[in-house]
Amino acid sequence: MDAKNQNVETPSEPTAEQIEAYKKEKRAELEATFNEIIKSPAPLFFRGSWAGELLSGTPSEHGDIDLYFDEKNQDEFIEFLDNNGFHAEQTADGKFSVNKGRALFDCHKWKTEGDYYVQEAPYGTFYFPKEGFVTIERNGNQVNIMSPELMWIMKKGGPALDASRKSNLDKLSEFIDPAKLQTISSKFKYIPPAKT
Repeated sequence: MDAKNQNVETPSEPTAEQIEAYKKEKRAELEATFNEIIKSPAPLFFRGSWAGELLSGTPSEHGDIDLYFDEKNQDEFIEFLDNNGFHAEQTADGKFSVNKGRALFDCHKWKTEGDYYVQEAPYGTFYFPKEGFVTIERNGNQVNIMSPELMWIMKKGGPALDASRKSNLDKLSEFIDPAKLQTISSKFKYIPPAKT
């Protein structure tokens, strides 16, 4: 072995304590960043695991935080992000990938049409009834989230119900109002993309 390679240390696997410390640090950063973004002057609507956490009060792990905003508020929202140290990049499918530190937001645009929020995506058009969203309070701020009933409809959809989705449905079931689920189910619409 030559002298040049004698002082090179082989990286070791992180210890359980290091992994736990990293998770706590990342979690604190996610919460702080979430508490920042909810101050946006443009109304935001959260879905997915973060909405489920806000609903249940039970922390969970997040790959990213999904939210919607009205396309008419895009300039205001992007200006807010720029002024507050967020990095926003529009993706090929028209949504925005937004990050600050280790926090990643998947930001989908929609438009308001009567009693619906309409999201046009490459995989189809969703008509979300407005009553499929609720407002809760977090740290003195009003936060709009997808209702448990609409989350349940979105989780239930799809060709296969894997173990993770089944677990999510089981957790959501304790928050569901059956009458509201029926009403939202009757109004929710999905139109698949046209074949070309």
